[in-house]
Amino acid sequence: MYSSHSPAIETFAFLSNGQSSALLDASGAVSYMPGGDRPDSELLFARALGSEDNGLWRIRPHGTCTLESRRYLPDTMILETVWRTEKGKATVLDYMPPIRPGSDAPGRLFREVRLQGQIAMDFEIRPRFHDGRTVPEVTEAGTAHRWAGWRFRDGDQVVSLAAQGMASLAKDPDDGALRGTVYGRTTAFVLTLGPDLPRAMAPLGRRKATRDRGRRWVAGNVSYEGRYAELVKRSMLTLDGLRYAPTGAYIAAATTSLPEELGGVRNWDYQHHWWRDAEITLDALIAGGAEEGLEAWRRFALETIGNDVAGVPIMCGVGGERELPERVIEHLSGYEGSRPVRRGNAAIDQFQLDVYGSIAHAFARIASKIGWTPESARMVMELARVAETRWTEPDSGLWESRGGLKHHTYSKAMAWVALDCASDLAGSGVVPELHDPREAGRLRAVADLIRADVLTHGFDSDQGSFTQSYGARDLDAALLRLPLVGFIAASDPRMVGTLDALMDQLADDQGFMLRYRTPGDRSADGLPGHEGRFLLCSFWLVEVLAMVGRGKEAAAVFDALAGVAGGLGLLAEEFQPSADGGRQLGNFPQAFSHASLIRAAVALHRSGAWKGTSWGTAA
Repeated sequence: MYSSHSPAIETFAFLSNGQSSALLDASGAVSYMPGGDRPDSELLFARALGSEDNGLWRIRPHGTCTLESRRYLPDTMILETVWRTEKGKATVLDYMPPIRPGSDAPGRLFREVRLQGQIAMDFEIRPRFHDGRTVPEVTEAGTAHRWAGWRFRDGDQVVSLAAQGMASLAKDPDDGALRGTVYGRTTAFVLTLGPDLPRAMAPLGRRKATRDRGRRWVAGNVSYEGRYAELVKRSMLTLDGLRYAPTGAYIAAATTSLPEELGGVRNWDYQHHWWRDAEITLDALIAGGAEEGLEAWRRFALETIGNDVAGVPIMCGVGGERELPERVIEHLSGYEGSRPVRRGNAAIDQFQLDVYGSIAHAFARIASKIGWTPESARMVMELARVAETRWTEPDSGLWESRGGLKHHTYSKAMAWVALDCASDLAGSGVVPELHDPREAGRLRAVADLIRADVLTHGFDSDQGSFTQSYGARDLDAALLRLPLVGFIAASDPRMVGTLDALMDQLADDQGFMLRYRTPGDRSADGLPGHEGRFLLCSFWLVEVLAMVGRGKEAAAVFDALAGVAGGLGLLAEEFQPSADGGRQLGNFPQAFSHASLIRAAVALHRSGAWKGTSWGTAA
């Protein structure tokens, strides 16, 4: 009997093929998987947001067993799980081969089972269409080339399963499930989104293609060789896995509605493209040595924004959609009762001033790696002009507060970033047709005006620190990013004072940061309840500490944060420390958690804070 209790978020493994993805828990079950060719498609397996009745696919040894090991094969997204029983050993390999245009159905998931001894595996697959709601009709699809097939259908929605090897499976027409036993030495299964069964399964070839693609990507895109090299590589691969290959968009996370507070309402849909998150992701990929994906994202941004720079929303769908209405999936009970479960995100309608600086900074960082194009340069100039006209307006802030508009200090600083990028571009002559020293000087004057305004109104001299918003005393961990984007030197006394105040008021004794204080009632962000320690901000703390020469402190915080990643090296949005070790919280895996880890590791490596330690592996 298996428990319906939600698997711990930190135990999920993440697989991706650049279009669809899957999360597998430590019980041997696929607990979360979209049923289409986009990350925001309705879920086919939704156990993670409800119960086993909402869909799963489990392969696990029969009877009492021990989980011996669970890891990714080096430099790949192939998950290897090894089980032992008194009668033998079982190894399961799970992977999603890269999509071959014109030849593969998106979402194809392979599961290979290798058995030694007299061991047998329990098999159960329960697809559920429409976000884990409807029970499909199960039909046999015949046998050919030593594989057997089944189809699961609900109206015009179909998924197909093929099996090759020794397995005794029977359909349950009442439950829309297929159950049975796997007992052969080597058995392979492949799930395809659509009615077509594979003409030839060829698991060995598809596994090799998955392995080779991962290893080629790491070899060509990861230059970091310092301490925690394996953790950085895993983060780089994870960011690549969160890229939607057909358009080049990066999603914020692979999931919707994994909670920031267990049993609470802070549950959001992150399966979309945020300009802010993409900037942080691209910045980290470049810092880690990557080049692949940069041009694709640049094309996506240019096409999606088009001529409507002033009206660009803070986020969009992976296809560039500007409407993502937020709705509640009523039939799902939520992760450990955390409701509501949401689709879409109402934050798309917010005004966040920082969006112009985020996009401009992303273009500038990409140009530092692969050069400017006239189109991207013109886009940066237009972003700066819009920021120039709107920087005096209040906004919802980068944390998407639902508690009203304010003059957020970080937002103003990011407006400065847009003007700073454009001034440098116009003055440099790197794009000859935009070379205009007079315009460069004018933009610089506006940038200086914004900076002076922030230093006057966003800094509390009594407290000795920058504040979350003008006229307030509240702190915000986003202020740690001011030196990271060049707004102020990390060594400036005002920034040092801010760093110390943030560590005193928002960090615990290990350096795990809150974004801001949430008193538990309907707080400043417009929501009740609390949230965990924010991993993005905690890694920002590491980077700033390294920049001001406090390397020993920075290294200690990084070591603590690295321990959160666990055996698979994956991170959610937040972490809640506790006496029994704590839990990860929020959507998973979270792009900006991995992105900030990469930048923090690079900063520590360059600072020499780990000098004299064992390079290449974690202590």
